[in-house]
Amino acid sequence: MTGPLHQPCAKTATPPLSDDTPCPKGKRAFVLAASVLGSALVFIDATGLTVALPDLRDRLGAGPEALNWIVNAYVLVLAAGTLAGGAAADRFGRKRLFVLSAAGFALASALCALAQDPAQLIAGRVLQGVFGAALAPASLAMLAAAYPGQDRAAAIGTWAGASALTTAAGPVIAGALVDSFGWPSIFLINLPVAVGAVTLAVWFSPETREEGATGSFDIPGAVLAALALALIAWGLVALGQSAGAGADGLAALAVGAVVFAGFLLREHQARSPMVPLQLFARPAFASANGFTLLAYAGLAAMMFVLPLSLADERGWSAAQIGLSFLPFTLAVGLLSRTFGGLGEKLGEGRTLMLGGAIAAGGFLMLGALHAGENAIIGVWIPMGLLGLGFAAFIPTLTTVAVSSAGAAMEGVASGVNNAVSRVASMIGTAAAAALIAASLGSLAFFAAAALAVAGGLAGWVGAGRR
Repeated sequence: MTGPLHQPCAKTATPPLSDDTPCPKGKRAFVLAASVLGSALVFIDATGLTVALPDLRDRLGAGPEALNWIVNAYVLVLAAGTLAGGAAADRFGRKRLFVLSAAGFALASALCALAQDPAQLIAGRVLQGVFGAALAPASLAMLAAAYPGQDRAAAIGTWAGASALTTAAGPVIAGALVDSFGWPSIFLINLPVAVGAVTLAVWFSPETREEGATGSFDIPGAVLAALALALIAWGLVALGQSAGAGADGLAALAVGAVVFAGFLLREHQARSPMVPLQLFARPAFASANGFTLLAYAGLAAMMFVLPLSLADERGWSAAQIGLSFLPFTLAVGLLSRTFGGLGEKLGEGRTLMLGGAIAAGGFLMLGALHAGENAIIGVWIPMGLLGLGFAAFIPTLTTVAVSSAGAAMEGVASGVNNAVSRVASMIGTAAAAALIAASLGSLAFFAAAALAVAGGLAGWVGAGRR
C-alpha cells in the first residue's frame, strides 16, 4: 500500500544481487524485524495522528488550518523526498542511512511530543518527514540486500504485509494512547520502537551499497515539487477561510500551478528525473496512478473529517474513535491477500471498478449515517464496507501500476506510485480542512464517494488498454 494503506513500493529498491548475499542466513530474520520496525515508524505516524485531531484542537488550540499543516507538513516532505531517499540508500549505504534516519526520526518525534503550540508541532513534523523520507526506502533496501534472490520475494511480502497491518492499526493504537496518556504519547512511543530498529540493524545487518549507482539527485525537481504542493495545500485551506483569505488561496493555487508546470518542465529535461514522465504515456500506468490519486485523496479527507465529527457529534473519546477504524483495518489487513487473484479471475479493469464502487458505498453510508443514533449502522458497517472496497482493488492496483511500466522500470514505477499516494493524502487533507473551515465538513464523505467512482472508471478504462 502507498499512502496510508498501500504499498506498491514493495518492489522498490530491490537490488540485482546474486544468491551470495553478505548477510548470513541466521541473521536475516533480525534484519527483517529491523526493517518492519523502521517502516512502521513512518507509516503509523502517517495515519495514527488522525484520531488525536480533536485532542490537538482542544488542548493545543489548533484550528482547521493548523490541523491541516500538522498532518500535511509530514506528508508533504515524504512526498517530495521518498524517491531521493531511495537513491541515497543505494549510494551511501543502506544500513548507514537506516540507522541515521531511524535515530533522527526518534529525535524529531521527541521534539513533537514537547511542542507547546501548533507552530512548534508543525516544525517537528517537517523534521519527521525529512528523516521518514530516508527511513522508508532504506528499510526496504536494507531488507532486499540481506536476502538472496530465491528468498527475497517472500521476505518483501512479509515486510509489505506487516507494514500494511501496522499502518492500518495506527488509528486503533493511537486512540488508546491518546485517551490514556494524551496526544504527546503518539510521538513518544516512537522512541522505543526506533531503539529496537537501530539495535537490530547495528547488530545483525551488514552494510551494502550499489557500487554502480551513478545517477545524480534531482534536487531542483524535489524543491519545485515541494514548493508546488505546499502552495496548493495552503491555497485549498485558505479557500475555506474569509473572503480575503479565499482570494489569497486562489492566488496560491495559481502560483502553485505555475510552479508545478515548472516541475514538469524540469522532469522533462533532467538527465536523472525524480519522476520519469514517459511512464505516463502508458495508459494503464497513467490510469492506475489516477485511481491512486483520487481514491487516496478521498480516504485522507474522510480520515481527517470523521474523527472531528465523531468527537463533536457523538462525544466519542480518542479510543472510541480509534476503534471505529477497526473494521476498515481488519478488512484491509486480512482480505487484501485473499483478493490478490481477483484481477485474474474478473479482469483487472472490472476488479478496479468493483472495488471503487464498493468503497464509494462505504463513503456514502458514512456521510449519511455517521451522526445518527445507531453506531453499528452509521459507523462500523460503513467502515467495514469501505475496507472491503480497498481490499478488493489494492492488489490489482498494485499489479497494474508496477507491471505496466515494464520490468526495467518496476522499481521506479512503484516509487512514483508511492509518491502519488502521498500527494493524494496531502491534497485530500487540505481539501477537508477547507471544508471544515467553511462548515461543510460533511461534504467530504460525498466527495470521496465521487472520487472513488471516478477512480474505478479510470482504472477500468486504463487496465483494458494494457
